[in-house]
Amino acid sequence: MVHKPPLAANVVLPKSIGEWTLDPESAKNGHTWYGPNGETSVGVFASAGSVYVKVMDERCHGLERGERTFETEIPDEGDHQAVKKELVADAVTAAINWMESHEPTAWSCDAVNESVFDPPAGYQLAFYDVGLQSSIIYYHRTGREQRTVLGSGRPPEDLTLENCPYLVIETYRGSGNTTVSLSPWKRAHDDEMREVVDTPEECGLDVGLSMARQFIRENVEDVATQPPSIGQSDLGAFS
Repeated sequence: MVHKPPLAANVVLPKSIGEWTLDPESAKNGHTWYGPNGETSVGVFASAGSVYVKVMDERCHGLERGERTFETEIPDEGDHQAVKKELVADAVTAAINWMESHEPTAWSCDAVNESVFDPPAGYQLAFYDVGLQSSIIYYHRTGREQRTVLGSGRPPEDLTLENCPYLVIETYRGSGNTTVSLSPWKRAHDDEMREVVDTPEECGLDVGLSMARQFIRENVEDVATQPPSIGQSDLGAFS
């Protein structure tokens, strides 16, 4: 069930602010405005201890896919609900001010890598999570059955491009180490995947994406003759 932050009687949520449009039916636990293509959102949220405004990249998932542009703590003393309403009103004002000075296409999150949205030939982006510990990408092979780990049973003993419709790239924050793997389904556990590329240490996501693309070009016949994507073609640039 969705729980929106409480609003004081005198607070009015604008239906639109420039190119931002309020979605009162949003499934988020916040009062949320979206850009015209739905790829960016601005929301007013209230947790147990604070009220904040967060702008997010809606093309992906994860706690690190956005930034808080306003935040204030909720004091313990006084009428907690009344104080929260006052702080939510301040956050609504802050959100409006931010949207008035930022167009949806003018904002981007530093933690979100744009190259992820240009999948290898023959694949489409199925899932992109920008988390606290790692960023993980699932590409799904076009025309193959989409599967999740729930109810899928045991993975095949020999994981190949033929029985694994997912290509998985994961980069760990801090170390920069990246793995490229095949998976029979989305949200697989480590022991249900097979690493297929020997990536260098601390190579980062850009190199991981390039090596994943190269692996597909070299091993999938129906995409082998297609040119590599712009910006991801020259592994030597990262050496």
